[in-house]
Amino acid sequence: MILPPMPVSFASPEVLLLLPVVAALVVGLARRSLAGLEPVRRRLAVGLRLALVTLLVLALAEVRWRDPTERVEVVFAVDLSRSVPDDLTAAALDLVDAARRRMDPRRDRAKLVAFARDAFIEARLERDGAKVDRVGSALERSHTSFEAALRRALEAVDPDARGRVVLLSDGNVNLGDTEAAVARARAAQVPVDVVPLEYAFEDEVLVEKVVLPGETKAGEPFLVRVVTHAQRRTRARLHLWQEGALVTSREVTLEPGANVESFQLQLDRPDFYRVEAVVEPVEPGRDRLAQNNTAHGFVFARGKASVLYVHDDEDPDAEQGAHLLAALRREQLRVVVTRAAGVPHEPMALQGYDAVVLDDVSRASLSERQQVALSKATGDFGVGLVMIGGERSFGAGDWRGSPVEDALPVEMEIKQEEVLPDGSLVMIIHACELPEGNAMAVKVCKKAVDGLSARDQVGVLVYGNTGNEWAVRLQPARNKIAIKGAIDKMGVGDMPDFDGIFRMALESLKATRSAVKHMILMSDGDPSPPAPDLLAQCRDAKITVSTICYFAHDGIQGASAAVMRRIANATGGKFYYLEKADDLPRIFIKEAERVARALIVETTFVPVQRGASPVLTGVRELPPLRGYVLTEPKPRVDVPLVGPDGSPVLAHWQFGVGKALAFTSDAKARWAADWIETPAFQKVWGQAIRWVAKGVAEGGWQVATTVKGDRGQILLDAVSPDLEVLDDLTVVARVVPPQGGETLEVPLRPRGGGRYEGDFPVDQVGTYSVNVLGKDQEGNQQSSQTGLVFPYSDEYQRLRSDRAALERLARDAGGRVLEPAALRAGEVDPWDRTSLAERVALEERWPWLLALAVAVLLLDVAVRRVAIDWDRVWARAAAVVLRRPAPGPAVDTMARLRERKTEVRDAAARPLVPAAGAAATSARAAAAGPGDDAPAGPPVVVAGAEG
Repeated sequence: MILPPMPVSFASPEVLLLLPVVAALVVGLARRSLAGLEPVRRRLAVGLRLALVTLLVLALAEVRWRDPTERVEVVFAVDLSRSVPDDLTAAALDLVDAARRRMDPRRDRAKLVAFARDAFIEARLERDGAKVDRVGSALERSHTSFEAALRRALEAVDPDARGRVVLLSDGNVNLGDTEAAVARARAAQVPVDVVPLEYAFEDEVLVEKVVLPGETKAGEPFLVRVVTHAQRRTRARLHLWQEGALVTSREVTLEPGANVESFQLQLDRPDFYRVEAVVEPVEPGRDRLAQNNTAHGFVFARGKASVLYVHDDEDPDAEQGAHLLAALRREQLRVVVTRAAGVPHEPMALQGYDAVVLDDVSRASLSERQQVALSKATGDFGVGLVMIGGERSFGAGDWRGSPVEDALPVEMEIKQEEVLPDGSLVMIIHACELPEGNAMAVKVCKKAVDGLSARDQVGVLVYGNTGNEWAVRLQPARNKIAIKGAIDKMGVGDMPDFDGIFRMALESLKATRSAVKHMILMSDGDPSPPAPDLLAQCRDAKITVSTICYFAHDGIQGASAAVMRRIANATGGKFYYLEKADDLPRIFIKEAERVARALIVETTFVPVQRGASPVLTGVRELPPLRGYVLTEPKPRVDVPLVGPDGSPVLAHWQFGVGKALAFTSDAKARWAADWIETPAFQKVWGQAIRWVAKGVAEGGWQVATTVKGDRGQILLDAVSPDLEVLDDLTVVARVVPPQGGETLEVPLRPRGGGRYEGDFPVDQVGTYSVNVLGKDQEGNQQSSQTGLVFPYSDEYQRLRSDRAALERLARDAGGRVLEPAALRAGEVDPWDRTSLAERVALEERWPWLLALAVAVLLLDVAVRRVAIDWDRVWARAAAVVLRRPAPGPAVDTMARLRERKTEVRDAAARPLVPAAGAAATSARAAAAGPGDDAPAGPPVVVAGAEG
């Protein structure tokens, strides 16, 4: 085999720029530091130092080169979807644990991937690591995706290792593109082995589906067919539910295979209905999967167009709404009348109505859930919304900041100062001896502040540490955060008398120019009553005082309660006797509305028409009205009728997929007395209801829904009544999940030929409500209502494992089928290299260079510090070659001693110089001086001198 060349690369190639600089420094420094060495050793030392710095620079640059690798990495992908029984999931983790114990830690690696609908890399496995008996990844287990598992496993394989994926699963895949994932594995040359996790449920009972007609007529019976499936002959109970209420139950005997049971239902009113079928085996222990015992369906009951007319629970003039009800019925509209308490709490329950009319209804009469339901029914399902004025409506009814205000075309907060007759409210708070009473007083004071407009004034008086004092001085309720912060800090004490604190409130209110002036006095009635002249001043200044008496020591019939009742009666206010603190919020909100009623303008006027409106078609003139509630129009709103100050009387707009209309005067004999008997009254209100009512698609509109994987698909085929294909629509679908939550807005894209398509994620089992709204280029709108059933996952329909699917995957991905017993016993080796493609990997080599640099460093030290006797080396070499004994250390020493003895004997035999001659020579040398050369001449040697 011819191996490809091994190109060298560097992780930090910029470090190589240091090499010439460092080499030059080494050569330069060596000239001085190594000058004492003989030339051969000096050159060798310089060469070693250059080699050393070269190795260090290459190591710092992290040199790498490609080489065939023997490393193998195995990724175990374990199926944790719901279809795999828990005991098999634990067994799969045991298999992984047993297999990793046999890998070679020097060259083998392993990782664990957990998968279901998605997949996550769970852990890196070591041979002697802790046992893996659970996973920490948060998986969505209602689906199985081999595509997600293989994609994540391939990402986990080290690109510089020879890889293998071992998939442990039951084979019941129901999501993703498995073929595409297998193709990626083959392209990466990573085989996929499979380990079947096999099981079979023998006693399972399930509901396959509920068959319903898509539409039916209200009041007509229809059939509901429930299709069940049983593994064995089983006795069971079958329950049918409608909108969360049990309709009927029966005991049935299910035969093996498919069974069909029929039920007859009748829906009394138009609406969108959810139906649910549940099967329950009579014998316990015969059914392991409870998730597949329920199936869902939906039906839309159509009927004559209907209007839900809502009046206030406390409206004494509710019967006056008969004028409007009669006019609507003459217009052939079906009207359902209810008090505010009867308004549905869910938007789905309002779908059976074309419009909802709130006739002089206060916000306090509807709960927050009811208000949200009204807003969503308009914006998401196209149910029309109409609010009619009165003393409990719009801002006077505390609708400011409500969900219903969001849907209406007008704002309750008035910003135009020239049209606002504001109100003033002073609250006097006495210590409350009810449990948590003082804390509740703080809460309701803050709630009252929320109910005021920015131009209303508010003040709070208490008997505190220094006597009567302002917790909040009378001021505009603009900075509500600061005002409520001051209320939180107030200390409430037991006041001795009402006179002083009552006088402070009276003087403060008399100084204002507000149209409405009101006081709320909260006390147990023990303090001394205010002087009669103070109550007379309240009447003269038109200041009303409502009193709340709580926990009176002598009861509601005692003197304390009588004092509080007398104050309210004398000033035109209301008296409340409180027995529990829970009633405080309702009372305070109701009393705060007195101030908000400053928004009511009672004067006779003729509305001014500004522009055309479908509501006023055919109406040439309107009779005068006698009052209305101040509001302001929102941007991009049609305001065809206004009052004398320019405020809206009639306003309408599009809100989401629905329409909303505001009429700020009333439809009763109080403000509309001059026109309730005229033809214009019936005509205007008939056209108003028909304009806001949700439009139902006519002609050939066909909406179909289906589930594909984890996506819901919506298909619209739009054809006009004259069978013309509609390709110019703007289509959007509003989708409400089964358990509620955020409404999804799904745009439908045109595909040609009148076909529009869109999709959205489905993750809740049950029935999704789907409302499709189409708008043409001229602004005309139509809608169609349908639903989508997202059944329980296929995970719960598979009653046995699918070994064939696993074998097919292994064959296509070049892998093997590994039996669990063989894997546990070690008969198969996941790290076997024979079936793995050879991989040329980029190997890190800089650690080798560091080791070599250490060796070169030691050699460099040896060259500089150790002197070698080359003659002896050559002598020893010659002795070896000539086969004679090499001189040992003792022979060399004796030879040197004999040479030294000869040298000494020769020196002793030479004659010595006479003493006189020597002295003369010394004298001449001294006389010559330090700068003169000594006289030349042969030396005189004296020999044979004795004595």
